[in-house]
Amino acid sequence: MKRNYYSLGIGGLMALVALLLELLFPDSALALIFGRPAPFATGWPYWLYFVLIMGLAFTLMTKAYDLIDLRLPGNAFYKTVVYVACELLLWLLYTAEPLPHLDLTSLTINLLKGFIIFLVQYQLIRRYLATERYHYQRKAFLYWRGIAVFTASFAVFRTLGNLAFDLYQLPRNLMAFSILWASLMGFALGLVFCFLQRYLSKQDKKGKTFQFSFNFFSPLVISYHLFLVLSYDLDAVGILIRIALDILAVLVASWIVSQWQIDEFIDYDQADSQT
Repeated sequence: MKRNYYSLGIGGLMALVALLLELLFPDSALALIFGRPAPFATGWPYWLYFVLIMGLAFTLMTKAYDLIDLRLPGNAFYKTVVYVACELLLWLLYTAEPLPHLDLTSLTINLLKGFIIFLVQYQLIRRYLATERYHYQRKAFLYWRGIAVFTASFAVFRTLGNLAFDLYQLPRNLMAFSILWASLMGFALGLVFCFLQRYLSKQDKKGKTFQFSFNFFSPLVISYHLFLVLSYDLDAVGILIRIALDILAVLVASWIVSQWQIDEFIDYDQADSQT
C-alpha cells in the first residue's frame, strides 16, 4: 500500500511540473494552430483539473516500475536509470513525431520539457521505489527478428491511421517521413521489449504480452496524448483512435514475438543455465 501512495505522489508531482512547464514554455506552433481548450482560460480551476487527470496518468506510468523491480538485478541507481530511460526514449520519440505543425523551436522546447519531467520521476523512483537486488542475474539480449516485428507492426498501423482515417492530416510530402518515424518508433519499442521482457513479473507468454502492452506501454501513450488534449484544443476522437492503433500495434507485435519467435532463445538460455 505504501508503494501505491508513493506512486501517486510521484505522479502528482510530475503532473505539477508538466503544468508549470506548459504555462511557462508552451508549444507555440500548436497554440497558434489549435489554440487552448476553452476551460483553460478559467485559470486555477482548470489547472487543478489538469494536475488531477495527468497525475493519475503519470501515477500509472510510475506504478509500472513495479513490473520489473523484483527481477531486475542491480542497485537502485541502475534499476531506475533502466526503467526511466525506456520511458523517456519513447516519450521523446512521440515528441519528435513529424506532424505538420512541428518546427525546430517547438521540437527543442518539447524535448527539454520531457527530459525535465522524467528527471523528476527518476529522482523520486530511485529514492522511494527502487530496491537493490542481486540474486537474479539473467541478462537482456537483442533479438533482431523480434525488433523487426515491432518495427513492421508500428509502421503498418501508423500507415493505416494515415491512409484510412487521415488522423494526422499529413500532406503527401510528409508521408514518407511519417513512415520512417513510425519505423523508428517500432524499432525503439522492440529494443525496449527485448531489454525488459526478461524482468517482467509475469514470464508466461500471455502475461508477458499483456504486461508490456497494457501495463507498461498503454499508460505512456495515454499520458502523452492526454497531455496534448488537456493543453490544446485537439480532436479528442481522433486522439482516441491514434491511441488505440498504437496500443494495438504493440499488442500484436509483442504477442507474435512472445508466442512464436522468442522461445528458441529462452529454451537455449534455460538449457545453457542448467549446464
